[in-house]
Amino acid sequence: MELSEVQEFLVLAFGTLCNSSFLFVPLPPNLVGSKNQTNRPDFQRMLRDVQEGKIRAIVCYKLNRVGRKTTDLLRLMDFLEKYNVDLLICSNGINTASGFSKIFIQIFAVIAEFERDTLTERITDNMMELAKDGRWLGGNTPMGFTAQRVTTVSGKGKSAYSYLVSIPKEKKMVQRLYILFRTNRSIQITAKQMNLEGYRTPSGAEFNASTTRLVLRNPIYCTADRRSYDYFIDHEENVFGDLLDFDGQHGLSAYNKTDQEKFEDSDNTFISPKFVQTVESKPISEWNIAVGKHEGFISSEH
Repeated sequence: MELSEVQEFLVLAFGTLCNSSFLFVPLPPNLVGSKNQTNRPDFQRMLRDVQEGKIRAIVCYKLNRVGRKTTDLLRLMDFLEKYNVDLLICSNGINTASGFSKIFIQIFAVIAEFERDTLTERITDNMMELAKDGRWLGGNTPMGFTAQRVTTVSGKGKSAYSYLVSIPKEKKMVQRLYILFRTNRSIQITAKQMNLEGYRTPSGAEFNASTTRLVLRNPIYCTADRRSYDYFIDHEENVFGDLLDFDGQHGLSAYNKTDQEKFEDSDNTFISPKFVQTVESKPISEWNIAVGKHEGFISSEH
């Protein structure tokens, strides 16, 4: 996010007021933002300049532009203190050259993180409400579908949402894959046979066990009918909608299927952060199932 001319003026004025003997040079706009440190090369360059003694003070308009998490901010403060570099926050009038300012930063950081977590929860809840209505929430579209965006106007309001539309050629490919698997009950054999018959994934690659498994385990292809409704109810799923909504025409939408976490790598350092992201499948009992707006083209009998 780039600073406006007024914000840039305030930053420079505040920095000069606190340290009139210093020369303050505006840094690139992509130095700050919501991304983690691994995706902020200019931020890493700034830290290296701090280590090399090229920087005496860092001036920022708002505290949340320096770091999004309290732990990251506290680590940054310790890092800057080690190299005798002051942190100046224009909007809050904070200067870490003062001992009291360090306490204020910690308090502001905790409050800011709490507000972000609350906002994240609200966004998640809103997304789940949209999911219950069968809308496509984004991400990589599954094989056999493309995402289509629709804009609606109601009074003075304007809103847009996405839903899945089947691609005839890919639909036939997915249906063939299910037929083969139903015959041989082997993921490896199914993938091999798909390749022998000349089928390729939407990216042009050959089928393998991984891509075949992804298609077979995705309930999005299954028709929403009485049988699929009973199946997920029996597995103690969170099923949204009445039985009448399971009309045998539309497909299913499943959410909350995976658990994603990010961990610090063993050789992670503040100046060179490295993280490992894991994705684990959740048990079926934790999935959220709804009737989608898209076509279901695999019978629940399969």
